[in-house]
Amino acid sequence: MTKKYSIDGKHRECLGMLLVILAPLVVFSQVGGHAFLGYDDPINIFQNPRVTEGSLANLLYFWQGPALGLYIPLTYNFWLVIAKLTQLLGLSGSGEILSPILFHLANLLVHLGGTTLVYLILRELMDHGPAAIAGALLFALHPLQVEPVAWASGMKDLFSGFWSLMALWQYLRFCQEKRKPRRTTHYLLGFLALLLAMFAKPTAVMVPLLAALLGWLMLARPWRQVFIELTPWLLCVIPVVILTNRAQALAITVYQPLLWQRFLVAGDAVSFYLYKLLLPLNLGPDYGRLPELVLTQWWIYLTGTLPYLLAGVLLWKGSRPNLAAAGLFVAPLIPVLGFLPFAFQEVSTVADRYLYLAMLGPAVGLALLWQQFQKQQTCRLSVAFMLVFLAITSTLQTSCWKNSLAFSSKAIKMNPRSWYSFLRYGIAQYSANHPEEAIRAFNQALAIKPDFTDALYGLGSVYYEQGNDEQAVAMFNKVILIDQVNVPAALGLGDIYRKNGRCDLAIRYYLIAVTSELDRAEYHVSLGECYAALGRDTEAITNFQAAIATQPDYSAANSQLAAIYEKRREFDKANAILHNTRETR
Repeated sequence: MTKKYSIDGKHRECLGMLLVILAPLVVFSQVGGHAFLGYDDPINIFQNPRVTEGSLANLLYFWQGPALGLYIPLTYNFWLVIAKLTQLLGLSGSGEILSPILFHLANLLVHLGGTTLVYLILRELMDHGPAAIAGALLFALHPLQVEPVAWASGMKDLFSGFWSLMALWQYLRFCQEKRKPRRTTHYLLGFLALLLAMFAKPTAVMVPLLAALLGWLMLARPWRQVFIELTPWLLCVIPVVILTNRAQALAITVYQPLLWQRFLVAGDAVSFYLYKLLLPLNLGPDYGRLPELVLTQWWIYLTGTLPYLLAGVLLWKGSRPNLAAAGLFVAPLIPVLGFLPFAFQEVSTVADRYLYLAMLGPAVGLALLWQQFQKQQTCRLSVAFMLVFLAITSTLQTSCWKNSLAFSSKAIKMNPRSWYSFLRYGIAQYSANHPEEAIRAFNQALAIKPDFTDALYGLGSVYYEQGNDEQAVAMFNKVILIDQVNVPAALGLGDIYRKNGRCDLAIRYYLIAVTSELDRAEYHVSLGECYAALGRDTEAITNFQAAIATQPDYSAANSQLAAIYEKRREFDKANAILHNTRETR
């Protein structure tokens, strides 16, 4: 329906919008002082040269295929732009490539934008401002939202969620609008937002289903009409599903249950999410809810079947709006419930960040509840108390994400069997110059998961820094035995052997790194230096040239290539390189 407001009504709308923005702004403002975490932030952002070295080529690179098992080019492009802005503003401190402040503030702003869209969606669904405010505040303040907001790498969930909500809002505007030109505009904007959402994170493929639930159950549109309207949206989802399945297949090394067992795993995940929704305590990044673990527990037949029983009751007795709220909660989770295996299941099937868009369902449910019982003061007071509780809990939870040490300490307390958290704790202690604590943490990770290559590499790195080359070589070799193309371990072995004058052995391992990542100039330089030390000038020249082709201003590659040409008395080539180097400078 098209809504008309009086002047007072417009003021109330503005005040409502202001409240749903200010409340999460206050709760999450502390993220502006948070550091990057060792939890995926290095590989995604501040140690990713394609992000830190902003260029048009790197912008386009992320559109060419998946990275780290996910096709999220829009998110990577957004990170690249923030990185470039950080560098232009000179915000990075001494020794830092990037400062985290703009990344965290960007997360907060995107979350505020998502919260605003939830409010607008609720206003399209119901002509009741206080109900919409209550629902939007639940979405904004629930502690389950802390992970994507407080974690720089959580941008992919926030960004995808923002554009997904934009698509849903535009679809609702399309459904409510009577004028054809504006209807077309809203439809096309919604379609564009869907594309952007999927390019931010492919779990947005569920958006057409969410739109169908809103159109059919909330707006009571005929299902055939809804299907026809959303068919173009469904068609554009198919290539993303295929691409994501192929990308994940390359990254998946997890236990894969039998087909019937996957329904239990998925049901258990939904039960877990319902529990954390109602009692959001002891939240963290690693719940250790592995399929192979939960399937050995007797309670899996309770937690694994409960959601299906609840769904049956809702279908039998529930109203259309209540069905819509439940569907909006479960539908966004379908790609990560375990029906199909995905890479993070090696750590846990469940994660807070997967709930970001799904929190639209509880927001709609609370708004419906408020609208139904708005005249009962007990209901209003209960909702107000709940929102205050959520705000306080989120504030405390956000502080646990302020740096790697606080983050990993909390994660271990929550799940002392988490090999992944012990790894992060070890890395944090190593960065804090506490090598003995780091060694202890890495060994605890290996006690839980003996073939954990990251922990073995961590031990090797600590031993190397301590000058214990023998132990470092032993750890790096264990990594290579498990993963023959592990680049960090190969580089570690290459560095140790080169330092000890064994360039013949160093070459063997540098070749692993160069072959795995052809575009890393520094790897070619290390390999070229070993060839040069052995007098194998032809191979050295080839590698120095490869480094220069990738990074023309690489001074070490240029100077050493010029030195080889001078030694071979090819002075014209040497002078040309030195001249080009000066021109570049």
